[in-house]
Amino acid sequence: MSLRPTRDGVVEIHYLEKGPAATFRPVLRWTPREQFSPSSPLPDVQHNLFDFTVKEALDLFKGDKDHAIWIDAGKYTGNTDWLAFRGAFLIEQHRAPDAHQDALLDLRWPLVRSCAYAPGHKVFSGLDVGRRGGSRYCLNLHLPLPARRSTLLSGDEVDPRAFPFCAVYEPGKGSFDKILQFTTLVGGWIEGDSVDTSAAPVSQTSFVFSDVQYPSDATLGSFGFSARGRPTQGGFAVYDGTQKSKKIDARKFWPETARPFTRDILGRFGFSIHSDSAKWPRLKAGDTTADLSLRFAKNGSDATKPAFIYRIAVSASDGDPNSGDDIKKSGDALSLWLSKETGGWIKTAEALYADCKLTWDIPDHDPGHGQDIWNSDAQRWSPKVDLSFHWKNDVPTGENLGGSPAKGADLDFGLLRHAAHTFRETREALKPVEAGQPRSVLPDLQADGKQTVRFALNSPSLDAHFIKDGSGMQADTGLIMWGRPPGKGATDTPFIRPRLRLSLARLGDLIPGSDDTTGLADNKLRLIASNLTFFKDQKPAPKINLILSGDDGWVAAESNEIADGEPFFASYVVETLSAGTAWSGRLSSLQFDLSPVEGPLPTRPDELTLTYLRAGGPGTRQAMGDGAPPVSLTSGRLAASIHLVLPVTDVTPVNVDVS
Repeated sequence: MSLRPTRDGVVEIHYLEKGPAATFRPVLRWTPREQFSPSSPLPDVQHNLFDFTVKEALDLFKGDKDHAIWIDAGKYTGNTDWLAFRGAFLIEQHRAPDAHQDALLDLRWPLVRSCAYAPGHKVFSGLDVGRRGGSRYCLNLHLPLPARRSTLLSGDEVDPRAFPFCAVYEPGKGSFDKILQFTTLVGGWIEGDSVDTSAAPVSQTSFVFSDVQYPSDATLGSFGFSARGRPTQGGFAVYDGTQKSKKIDARKFWPETARPFTRDILGRFGFSIHSDSAKWPRLKAGDTTADLSLRFAKNGSDATKPAFIYRIAVSASDGDPNSGDDIKKSGDALSLWLSKETGGWIKTAEALYADCKLTWDIPDHDPGHGQDIWNSDAQRWSPKVDLSFHWKNDVPTGENLGGSPAKGADLDFGLLRHAAHTFRETREALKPVEAGQPRSVLPDLQADGKQTVRFALNSPSLDAHFIKDGSGMQADTGLIMWGRPPGKGATDTPFIRPRLRLSLARLGDLIPGSDDTTGLADNKLRLIASNLTFFKDQKPAPKINLILSGDDGWVAAESNEIADGEPFFASYVVETLSAGTAWSGRLSSLQFDLSPVEGPLPTRPDELTLTYLRAGGPGTRQAMGDGAPPVSLTSGRLAASIHLVLPVTDVTPVNVDVS
């Protein structure tokens, strides 16, 4: 039967003991919008929903009463048509450690109320009860994405930024530990709220996952979705492969071209991208969850601040990139044009990954304090977008990380090769310009053996907003818009691309067990610093062992901090390891010595604990503020700075400073 909208409200599923001890059955609760309060007790539960006809059940939810009713078998259980609660814009999941303790908030996700994946076929997020037989219920969910879901169809109206799936719950034996676990997972979108869990798919728009294609913990929030790969690679429900019905082609449910990367991510973020750039670069489509996926997170353990992380990867190909694009092929790798950050191109790798993270701050419901969940403010829940580009490099051995760069070459290996070249060139230039024997801690750098690390470019947070549906009947669709506005007749304020910052990727941002972490131990880079003229001549020549790690505070900075902060682009935290032998060094009139000592070395003063290597950007701004241009890269040099803390056991004045 066709269900017409009745009224706004909140629908809940509770589990209570019924029948034999420790047997829990689902209870459907409906609260009209005007009466909703998260602290109100559950009304008395007296009837089974399926003892009513569909019309009688509908009448229960048209009035002004708060209802609670068992979702349990009755004389009308076999009917194939039952209730649909459509237009949901928020879902919560609560979890209790056992049946005697209160359930705590475990998951809070925003939803797309309604959208169309094909012209004229509108679908809704919501709860369906009892459809296709049995006392069960289904969650038809459409999650907001920062990019279009697929590229099979053309035009924004049929490529919404939404991700559809359905979870089916069949209470079964009613054991407490199974309450939150669904029994069937459906990929794709379902028209008409109808879910068929048989071997045959509902239609060509959806399918039923095989039991081996999703993780054993079948609860919302415990796993993500991936186009390809294995469920064990980070915990995913995997689309590609043989499902219950037949072999599934992931291209029906995920992008087939790089358009979401070039147009929806690079273009939205403010890079120059031609409209035809979906044809180049090509979409990376390997057999790994690292290439194309959607995963979920929280800000710490705070379920009121959820995050959806959309991952897409592209590869350098033999195609013909547009000359005006801010992405190009550089040898066997991809390079990005970062004029504001570096004044040139930064070379990444053959495969470049983008993580586009949507975050929200969804407070607890408190209508008395302006936090009503039906609040129509366009900025409700403070949606944000954080963008990260990352790639894997095999760092070469040898001085200056495999040799000094060619003049005008793209910046590579996280700018470390160019920084090392700059240190050497500057140190060599000291002798002809300073009297006496100038001393310097500027080193030659080389990798301490072959290593693989992952670098990452990170953006500051960008404000996002919900798209209005245009009907005036509801505040928004739940779809998200962010970044540079569309080019067709856009009248918004001109969008200025925020500056990116570079460091080593955080392990917590990578997918465990996937290609992300292959060959990575701790994503730290071990270097040897040598030829420092600070050290006096001795044999063997003193060397310093360094460990570079990611500078989390650096990449987490917001736009105003980047504009007013340190005038560099890349930053790495540097740990100086203890020297294996004694050494002596000199700066100006002071001589510093490290002698073998028993016990631990002296503790560093707090104000000296910040040790780093930074490179790129304008360096000293010379009072030009944010308008200072980056250093010209034509000579192969750039702005670079290194701050080391060396333990010493003795300091001796050997001369008198004269000015």
